[in-house]
Amino acid sequence: MGWSVPSACLLLLGVCVPSGYYSVLVMALVGWGVVALLWALTCLAWLMESPIRRRRYLARLRPLLIAPALFAASWAAASGDLIGRAVFPWHQAALERLAAEAVTRPPLTPPYGGNVGLYNFEHISSHNGCVFMSTDDRAMGGGRGFAWCPGRRDGDVVDFDGQFYLSSVEEGWFVYYRSRATEAEGRLWGLRLSELSPPVET
Repeated sequence: MGWSVPSACLLLLGVCVPSGYYSVLVMALVGWGVVALLWALTCLAWLMESPIRRRRYLARLRPLLIAPALFAASWAAASGDLIGRAVFPWHQAALERLAAEAVTRPPLTPPYGGNVGLYNFEHISSHNGCVFMSTDDRAMGGGRGFAWCPGRRDGDVVDFDGQFYLSSVEEGWFVYYRSRATEAEGRLWGLRLSELSPPVET
């Protein structure tokens, strides 16, 4: 069950940004698939033993309970906004420095290394009094990234390559997204397996 902890960590890392990281979530799901296969094979081998040997080895199987418990706990945590909102304050100071720099620079795009801690950005630019930081390798529809918009409020509309809405994270900081239905359905943060798809090349 040695794959359980890395798979759980990857799952949580994959949802630390709005819309998640596609590559990280795929690795997490593959890891959990391997864990499930090994778990099922171990249980099957135990069931094929004689009843006497099964009772003898029962105590050794207790660690098998760890994998399903860890899977359930990590999946539950990854499904909401808990991880994303908990991680943001660790990066806020560095993001504010980056936002201040972006105001005086042209748009920053790859191969610019737009990394701040756990956050990877594909594009950073200043527009209409806001700094937009588009996350890289987006896995699901919903939030496009972070926006530093001092003076704006939750639900405000901003114009940046189209119309976007703002959802507050911290004072002055927002997730920006395209559709009001996205936020109403709780789809800005967290794992939504039905929406998982490779990022579209732009």
